[in-house]
Parts: sequence; C-alpha cells; structure tokens
Amino acid sequence: MSRAPRILIIATKNIRENPFREVRLAGAFAASGAEPVLALAGKRLSTFGYAAGDVDAPPLRGVHAVYTNSVGEYRRLARRADAVLLGCWRDNKMLVRLAMALGKLVIEYDSVSGLDDWSFGSHALLLKGDFLRRISEANYRPLYPEMRFEAPGSIAHELPASEQIPDREAFCARYSLDPTRRIAVFFPKGIKVFEDKLRMWFPDRGEAYNAWYLERYAAICSAAREAGMNLIVKLHPSAYASYRTRRDVEYRFWERFPWARILEPEDTYACYRHADVGLSIVSHSALDFGYFRKPFVYVDADRAPLPARIEENIRKGRCTLPKGPSLLWESGRAYDRPVHFPSWVGAACRADELADLLASGGYEDPDPEHYDRFIAEFWHRADGKAAERIAAYTLTALEGHRPRLRVRDLARLTWRIWRERVRA
Repeated sequence: MSRAPRILIIATKNIRENPFREVRLAGAFAASGAEPVLALAGKRLSTFGYAAGDVDAPPLRGVHAVYTNSVGEYRRLARRADAVLLGCWRDNKMLVRLAMALGKLVIEYDSVSGLDDWSFGSHALLLKGDFLRRISEANYRPLYPEMRFEAPGSIAHELPASEQIPDREAFCARYSLDPTRRIAVFFPKGIKVFEDKLRMWFPDRGEAYNAWYLERYAAICSAAREAGMNLIVKLHPSAYASYRTRRDVEYRFWERFPWARILEPEDTYACYRHADVGLSIVSHSALDFGYFRKPFVYVDADRAPLPARIEENIRKGRCTLPKGPSLLWESGRAYDRPVHFPSWVGAACRADELADLLASGGYEDPDPEHYDRFIAEFWHRADGKAAERIAAYTLTALEGHRPRLRVRDLARLTWRIWRERVRA
C-alpha cells in the first residue's frame, strides 16, 4: 500500500468510568504511521452509544474524531477506510456485517471488562486473555471457521494520557471516608436489571432468588461496617442504562446503608488505586481487582442462583490456574464448590464469616506471583500497551488482506439504511 492505511475505529459502548478508551487505540495507530479516524456511535446505532457533544470532550482534542448516528453515515466512513475496528458488543452485528460486505478488514476487539464475548463473523476477534480466547473460540469457531482468535490484551483500563488520578487523601475527602481505615469496594448487580433477569431465568423462583441476593447485599454492607472498614458500592454499569432502569430505583436500595458510599463512575480508577479489597457474590469484577493487583473476596458465591449455562460457558475457558481463591492454590486441597468465576487472587467465605475475615485482613495474598499468573491467564498483560498490540496486529493483517466487495450481502443490508432514512 503506497499511502498510509486508513483505519476506522468506531466506539459503540460509552462506559462512564472510561468513556474514551479508544483514544489510546487511535494514538497507537497514528504512532505506527496509519491514519486513524475515531467515530463515536450515537444511540441510534448502539443502546450504550454517545451523545453528539462528546466529540468536543477534552480527551478527544487533537484526535480526528467524528460523531455518527446513522447507518448511512457509518457506511460512508467505512467505505473510505481500509480496516474497521469495533469493540465486542451485541449491538454491533449490523456494523460488523456491513463493513464485511464492503470488503474491509474487520476486527472486533475487547474494549470492556467482564467476560462478554460477542462476535459477528469478522476476520479476527482480539480478546483480553487466553481464558476468554478459549471461551470465544469454543463458541464461535463452529460458526465462523475462518475467523482468527488472538489475546493481545484489552484497552478496558487504558486511560487517555490526560487522565489525572487524585491521591488517597483527596479521594477519601470526596466521599467522606476515614483515611485511617481500609477501603472495601462492593460490586453488586443492578437492582432492577438483575431482578428482571432472575424472573426471566427462573419464572417460578425468580422472586425468591432476588430476595436471597438482597439479603446477602445487606449482610455484606453490615459486615464491612462491623469490621471497621470504609465501604464503597460500585454500581453495575446497567444501573446507569436509562433504557433498562432508573437512577432513583438503583439508589433507593442503598439508602438503607448510610455508611456506604455510592461510587460515581468518573472516580472508578481512583477507587481501584486506593481500595484494599473487592467484594461480591457473582460479579466478574475480580478481573479488575486482579488487573490492579488487589485481592478479591467472593461471598456465598457457590450458593448463588444463576443459570447453568453461565457456569457451562466459564468451563469452556479451561482455566489453567488452580480453581478457587489464590490463598488455597498451594494448599493441595481441591476447591470443589460450584462458582461462576473459576480462579481469583484473594479469598472466599460465607456471609456470616465476612466481618471476621475483613477485620483480620485474612483476604490478603502476599505472593506477587499469584497476581502475575492471574494477569497472564485473564489479561495477557497489564502493562498499558494493549492498544499498541491491537494496532500492530491490525496493520500486519492488513498487509495480507485482499478487499472483496460482497455484493449479495451488501444488497441484503441496503434495506436497513433505507428504513432508517424513512424513519428520520
């Protein structure tokens, strides 16, 4: 290619804690000599999309960023590109299929935390680590036999260079925390969204299962207080998704625990830096705490009602670490409890044991190698260079790509563009 390759990066999931993850990715392409265009998808293209004014936000200054909120606009951007990159997200099906029909090199990459592995038949799926790569390959290789599956890491926690993290004293003052006490962070599911899911998963028992979770939430909050710890509640991203719930519904439950502080999404990375331990029942946020080399405690996770298919999907990852909490890895004892996250750095306990565990510091793992092994399995690396690896993979793949317009597929997608114009 005689000219610099043109790379369209379309961000479709606006996560308030790190909404401009793709700024790092665009910068990595620019540093490699490519011409990146960063497009923010509006809510007509993605339910978690951006607002038009987001292209004027400070992290995007100096970046060639555009806002697109229609299929037609997206198609025009994709036509001018040599490669199209999108995060792994369920709303991206039409965007992936359209770029493929246009003959572009299309790559889906891991842009958020958790274990979601959505894919819609692109040329390559780039995951955060080998554990998720194995899950995705088991799920999608039968559907897309020619797709490549790689694990260069994730941009989920790679912040724009302009991001400033306040020190512990400032963070504690912002949330009226006692700076002499340790900080526990609790990761619940969204109150309304999770209740709806439980009723859908278990039509006959969903209400009772929801009550079980709420009882455990209360017990965890009380245990942190009893242990003399500061408590921060980090709400699930779905709690801010207006199409699924309302802010007042989510906050109303936590008002019962006035000693708990609700974390604002914009303070997530200050929280990760200054926290001492993470707590949850079934959240996959052990991923995040392990990335930042902090311990995590699962409470009654083996008793938590969840559909069997979630545990089945976890098994596809064939975790190479010993099962369960790292504090038992060297004990020689098998951890045979059925949990919904296979292995983590930290501990596990019952709700009525949590206060003593927190007070004693029994969740701490002093072995740095345990964090090294965890990061290698689930994140590949936590070195802040996943964007560079994704860019390098893309540019290498582009050298061997031969554009081929898929006329029949493009014709099938044309009706979508026409329908959108009619609605507009």
